[in-house]
Amino acid sequence: MEFTFLSGDLALDLAGTVQHRRADRRDLLTAPEHLARWSVAAGLVTDPPPVSAADLAAAVGLREAIYRAATAVLHGEPPADDDRDLINRRAAAPPPVPRLTGDGAVHRDGDAAAVLAAA
Repeated sequence: MEFTFLSGDLALDLAGTVQHRRADRRDLLTAPEHLARWSVAAGLVTDPPPVSAADLAAAVGLREAIYRAATAVLHGEPPADDDRDLINRRAAAPPPVPRLTGDGAVHRDGDAAAVLAAA
């Protein structure tokens, strides 16, 4: 499974993990390991974090709130209060933490909540 990052904004790229929303819908986040792989592909963490079914459900809920909020803004409307509150709640978690390794490489550590905070 290949993820694409075209928008220049990770939140919109998370929303883009559903392809063809109107016809032939293809959801790229249907299992916890998919979110773990997306997290690495997005450059948020170096190694795939452990992801539970609850973490995946949280990611899908956030993804859909982002999609609805972006769609509302495109139509000149404010995001729904529930969507805005969910987005803000997820964003309030501590983001992934960069760490300099002994060989000078940067390693990014974080769990699923950290990934969603940074997305």
